[in-house]
Amino acid sequence: MSEVRVCNCVGPQNGQPRCPCMMRNVIQRDGRWIELERDLGPVRPYCVDALKAYFQNAIAPTTPNNGSL
Repeated sequence: MSEVRVCNCVGPQNGQPRCPCMMRNVIQRDGRWIELERDLGPVRPYCVDALKAYFQNAIAPTTPNNGSL
């Protein structure tokens, strides 16, 4: 995913694909420009289960008072 930033750069320079401020995570490898990935750590199983439960309830919320109105 690319970030959007406001800068005063004049654009890509010296044959680079992006302006200097956006070249932080870009390297040259085997004659190609490569955007580096960032490892933010392992995904914990309980986080995934909590997210699934959250989105299932957001899509089909349960009714209060056991469905009685």
